[in-house]
Amino acid sequence: LLRQGIPDNVGDLLERMLHPDPSARITVVQALMHPAILESFVKHPRGQGEFDPEVIPRMRSFARAPALKRLAVLVEAHLLCPEDDALLRQEYLSFRVADRDGNGVVSVSEFREALASVGVAMPPDLPEICQKIDVLQEGVITYTEFMAAAMDPRVYQKEVFCKAVFRILDANADGRITAGDLESMLKPSPRRRAV
Repeated sequence: LLRQGIPDNVGDLLERMLHPDPSARITVVQALMHPAILESFVKHPRGQGEFDPEVIPRMRSFARAPALKRLAVLVEAHLLCPEDDALLRQEYLSFRVADRDGNGVVSVSEFREALASVGVAMPPDLPEICQKIDVLQEGVITYTEFMAAAMDPRVYQKEVFCKAVFRILDANADGRITAGDLESMLKPSPRRRAV
């Protein structure tokens, strides 16, 4: 692997992930525990302690949106990173501030602490909002769930992003999103009918 311009630990991680023998490749858990990942997370800015309370109304709106719209925005959140649009940066930093223990998920109590840090009381409906946003039903909000729920409509309504999501949701590429397309994307689960 040509390592020009990248740190040694990042090159090591890439080599382990791209090993030609699949049985010799690093596992997902090992990759997440690799020094390149851990050091990157520690060094990345946390937003100078500023949680943007404006994400709460957007989260509330997302929680009330129809399921198909939530799915589309969630797919968009999977595709985008803070560098894709300047409007995503504040949401990203807000997540980092709220994720006090750095475990990649935010609980209702962490949201309460983040809001208190900017002098805002926790809205009484925040637990219900979080429950609706928690797609995985794990009792916490993942980074992607948060980004989808907090994303500014000016981002998720951009034509280029909408077209990318459409291409993903149109599983059979016939130019339409049908129930069959969506069915093919959803993994079997007890809650599948509720979605």
